[in-house]
Amino acid sequence: MKGERTLLNWALEHSDPNANLGEVARKIKNIDPEIIEAVLGRSDAVTMKELATKAGEKQTPTEIRVACLEELESLAEDLNNSRDIAKLSLWPLLCGLFAGTEDPLVRLHAFSVAAAAIQNDTVTQEGFLKACPLPELNLLLLGEKHGETKKKIFRCLSCLLKSDELFDKFFVSEGIRALVDVFTNFAHETSLMANALFFARFCIEEGRPSSLFSQALRTLPILTVDETAPYYEDWAFLKNCWDRPCD
Repeated sequence: MKGERTLLNWALEHSDPNANLGEVARKIKNIDPEIIEAVLGRSDAVTMKELATKAGEKQTPTEIRVACLEELESLAEDLNNSRDIAKLSLWPLLCGLFAGTEDPLVRLHAFSVAAAAIQNDTVTQEGFLKACPLPELNLLLLGEKHGETKKKIFRCLSCLLKSDELFDKFFVSEGIRALVDVFTNFAHETSLMANALFFARFCIEEGRPSSLFSQALRTLPILTVDETAPYYEDWAFLKNCWDRPCD
């Protein structure tokens, strides 16, 4: 609306002073788009589409692709912009950047864009899941070798698991294996372990589906965790549920 008012004011300033408002409004529809862009500036939607397209070009240097994704992440934090990702059909392009064949930095920042976009909006989350269903996201988490990227995927999962149906899908589609993989092979990465344990505790405290998760807990490796570890409290909570299943 602000942009429309700006354009209307500009049109009034450059029109016959005797013309009525209706005539001016009708003339606006025929204004060259380049003139509109010059008056209002480029819309976020246009910018987002160009950024995503450039980020998806494998022949473009990695640093440029990453810069595009960083700017896109900033724009995606806005609710209207996050919803425009689906309207502009950008989710398939962005989810394509999650592939293991992609540059690790590009993959990391693509997940950052997704996490920023889906954090607080059900509509955007639904659009994301159409392009990257939960079983596929779990496999990406399981196959990811970089701790920072795994943390971004956990952030996405924390935003997405808001229904019994999605919790069930997480547990039966490699979700537990992905957690086991972190606890087994990434125990040396303190920050990632903290994220994984916080996520596991989140699953339990949400109360969905507790019996399934309690059974799955018994597949997790036993770890010796120092009481000074930053994630000790979450591990102790998890261990307590392991000893006394949260049914």
